[in-house]
Amino acid sequence: MRSRVDSGVKPLADMGWPDDRLVAPEMLVENDTYLEVIDRCTYLADDPDFMLCSGIELPIQSLGLKGQAMLSADTLWDALSTAQGSVRYFQSGSHYDMSFGRGRCRVRYIHDFGDNEAAAQEVQYTIGMFANLLSQARHKIDPDIVICYPGAKSSHLKWLPAATKAIDGTVGFIDFKLRALLSPMPLRNSSRSEILKRFIETNPIDRAIEMSVTNTVTELARASMGITRPSQPKIAAMMGMNVRALQRSLQIEQTTFRQILKHSRQAVALDDLQAGKSVTETAMKLGYDHPQNFATAFRKWHGHAPSSI
Repeated sequence: MRSRVDSGVKPLADMGWPDDRLVAPEMLVENDTYLEVIDRCTYLADDPDFMLCSGIELPIQSLGLKGQAMLSADTLWDALSTAQGSVRYFQSGSHYDMSFGRGRCRVRYIHDFGDNEAAAQEVQYTIGMFANLLSQARHKIDPDIVICYPGAKSSHLKWLPAATKAIDGTVGFIDFKLRALLSPMPLRNSSRSEILKRFIETNPIDRAIEMSVTNTVTELARASMGITRPSQPKIAAMMGMNVRALQRSLQIEQTTFRQILKHSRQAVALDDLQAGKSVTETAMKLGYDHPQNFATAFRKWHGHAPSSI
């Protein structure tokens, strides 16, 4: 299996593009804008393989909470399932599908950008990202990765971790042994991945990019309940921050983690009780050791017993 080779090409964000369209790694942009940026960055790089290498060298963590969810997934299958909407982190109007046959899995990238040069480079970039993600998994077998994209060359294999064949084609796909889907991911953490998937499912990217730090912490705390006790270090790590940086950000927004956790518990308690969940079930979800402790706290919050809901 090939190991990662430094392509020597700078990542997309390091190219000095002056527009604010590439400032936020999770920014959703329209197709035309995205392709214009690709044309400009490729020109600045003066390298026909720039977009492919950018995808290969992209830090998965730069995809924000979705990137964390993919790296923390139990298996490559879980990571690819989580990634299904990740291409929309950079551009709209695209998606991918998965098919299976003869002991192999194929991930096909689908776009509506046309057949121009910029669109071909965008396909290269996305297939490079998928090859990058597959290379992160801890494969116990040779995944035997085959890739296809416009302009593919055998010389590109030196940059593509675990790839054995590159096919020049008008569509983009990545094909590998089906058993590789069972490979664990490098930061395998079932609870973290489940929390992040809950967050992603309830907060689409066009909403998530507008959220304040306070709102993001609130949603992550709520998503944690019933999986693990929400803590400042765990949530800071999911957000790619250290605890002190998170505390400073919350202080600027005039709140604290303790206040957020208190309000989140109150909101979840009301939601679950009104949805018909029992006092005991709600208490366990919120992390109380005994339903009576939860009942006492609930009376302080609302002035009446939870059983009255």
